[in-house]
Parts: sequence; C-alpha cells; structure tokens
Amino acid sequence: MIKYKEARIKVINYIICDSCKKSCKSNIAEDSEYATLSASWGYWSDSDGQNYEIHLCEKCFYDVLGHIKVKILKVEK
Repeated sequence: MIKYKEARIKVINYIICDSCKKSCKSNIAEDSEYATLSASWGYWSDSDGQNYEIHLCEKCFYDVLGHIKVKILKVEK
C-alpha cells in the first residue's frame, strides 16, 4: 500500500535582476541565467544578524565584478 500526503512546494516562476530590474530569463532556453550575491553577518560584526541576497543578470554581475576588481586594485597599490 502506498500512502500519500499533500505537500506544497515553491517553484521559481521568474527571476528579475535586482539591479536593472530586467528578466533573467534566457533567450535560448526556458531556464533563467542569473548570479546570486549573498551575505550573512554573524557575531562580532557591526551588521550582526543581517542577511542579504540579491539576484543579478549576467550584464549586471559583470558590472559589479568590475567595481570589485577596481576596489581591489586601489587597495593593492
């Protein structure tokens, strides 16, 4: 005998870039192409208990990555 129970699941319907507000849906496939940037600050941090998660399209991801690289280069000099 098989017994079933009802279950609710969440399925991603679509993803919007948190930077440019455009859809992250791929033009070629049904899938979405996106990057996730997240941070969870713990004890001893000035931001203790704060959590962040942003979703970026490919273009915005590389824009953010470029800004990070510029900051790293400035620190290294």
